[in-house]
Amino acid sequence: MTNDIISPSDTSRRDFLKKIGLATATAGLITQPAFSALAMPQSRVKMGGECRDVCLYNANTRESINTVFYAHGEYNKQSFNQLCHFLRDCRENQAHWMDPRVLTLLYDMQTIFDRRQIHVISGYRTARTNAMLSRTTRGVAKDSFHMRGQAIDIRIPGIETSAVRDVAKILGVGGVGYYPASHFVHVDTGPVRTW
Repeated sequence: MTNDIISPSDTSRRDFLKKIGLATATAGLITQPAFSALAMPQSRVKMGGECRDVCLYNANTRESINTVFYAHGEYNKQSFNQLCHFLRDCRENQAHWMDPRVLTLLYDMQTIFDRRQIHVISGYRTARTNAMLSRTTRGVAKDSFHMRGQAIDIRIPGIETSAVRDVAKILGVGGVGYYPASHFVHVDTGPVRTW
């Protein structure tokens, strides 16, 4: 990304993610060696002074953001706040703290899928928005992790939704919901589960 600051120690996590079968993941084919590498606990990846950045597009507001939210062992407060605003409930125009783990998950997925921009379908939701959606839309949980800032619904243009789902499941951060008819994947930092 344009505002990355990369040093030799910064690339360890990114290199690890790139080496786990990017070509097979983007083709929707996860090989056994790639699966084994992806399943390696991230605590074994050297974190060092790495930079984590994301390039996102909000499908509802048509806004884009490209920012480094973590560098040299700490979160960038300004970028983190910008991401929280970007992922706001656009129906209520209300922002909320987002779980840094879900942002890191987006970074990991973006790295695996060759730095492609991620389209956000839904980030934070107020209780009122979530209640309305649970009444009108099939599959919306009444106690959604979206209301806690722990969930994001995404798609990656040019990548099969099933491949996005498979990589999210292998990363094993939390919940992964697959919505092929609507062309998006739900990811969250709650308990590991799939649907």
